[in-house]
Amino acid sequence: MIKFFENLEVKERSKTVLISLAIYTSLLFYYLIRYNLPFDKYIGTFLIATLLLFFIPFKRAIHPVLIILYISIIYSAMHNISGKGVVFYRYVINIETFIFGGVLPNIVQRNFGTSGTTLLDRFCILIYLSHFIFPIIIGIFFWLKDRKYFSLFFTDLIILSLIGFSIYLILPTAPPWLASVKGFAPTVHKYIMKAADLFPNMNLKEIYFDNIGNMYGAMPSIHSAYPTLIYLYLGKYKKINYIIFAPVLLFIYFTLIYLGEHYGSDLIAGISLTLLIFFIRKNK
Repeated sequence: MIKFFENLEVKERSKTVLISLAIYTSLLFYYLIRYNLPFDKYIGTFLIATLLLFFIPFKRAIHPVLIILYISIIYSAMHNISGKGVVFYRYVINIETFIFGGVLPNIVQRNFGTSGTTLLDRFCILIYLSHFIFPIIIGIFFWLKDRKYFSLFFTDLIILSLIGFSIYLILPTAPPWLASVKGFAPTVHKYIMKAADLFPNMNLKEIYFDNIGNMYGAMPSIHSAYPTLIYLYLGKYKKINYIIFAPVLLFIYFTLIYLGEHYGSDLIAGISLTLLIFFIRKNK
C-alpha cells in the first residue's frame, strides 16, 4: 500500500488511507460477527483487491478507471451489510426540520414534481446515475493535464469513500423516500424509479435494490461529496472553474433533493466532510 502511494506522489496521505481502511475493514467484520452474516463474494473481492494494493508494485501508469473500480469494490463490500442492525429514521428528520422548517425533499417535490415522467425527471435521473462516471472523466482529465492533481484527487476520493462508507455502517440512516414509506416523514417519492418507465425491458427495480443500491446510506451524502471534491479540484486547477462549474454543482445538489434520495442535512454533512478532507490535505 505504501508503494502504491509512493508512485502516486502522495506518500504523506498513506497513513490517513491506512487508518481509514483499518476502521472500515474492522466495521465490516464487526457486522459479520455481530449479526451472524455470511461472508459474501463482495467482501471477499474487497479483501483480495486490498491485498493486491499491498503487494503489487503499481507503476505510475495507473488508469483512473482502475481506482474507481477499487472504490466501487469498497462500496460493494458494505452495501448489503449496512442497516442489518438498527436503522435510524428520526434524528435526521429532526435536524432537517430544525434547519429548513420541514423535510426539504417533500417541499421540493410538492413544488416541482409531477406524477408523470418529465424532462426534468429524465435529466435528474441521468445526473444521478452518472455518479461514478464524473470522477472517471475528471481523473482522465487530470491524468492528461497534471499527474500531481490526478494523484491528489484520487487519494482524497479513496479517503472520502472509506470514511463515508464507514459512517454508513456506524449510523445506517434511511433516505427520505424510505422514511416516508415507513411513516416517519411526509410524502417523498423515489423518483429514480421513474427510470423503470424509461427502460421497460430492463428490470431496473430488481437491479437497483438487490445489486446496486444501499438502502441505508443517506447520511452523509456521498452523492454530494464526490461532485464537491471534483468542484474543489477543478477550482484549484484553474480559479475560473469555480465560477464556471458552480451552477452545475448546485443543480446536482438540487437533483439529490428532488429525486427524494437525500435530505438537505445529508448534503450539508457530505459537503462538510469533503471540505474537511480537502483542506486538511491542502494544509499539509
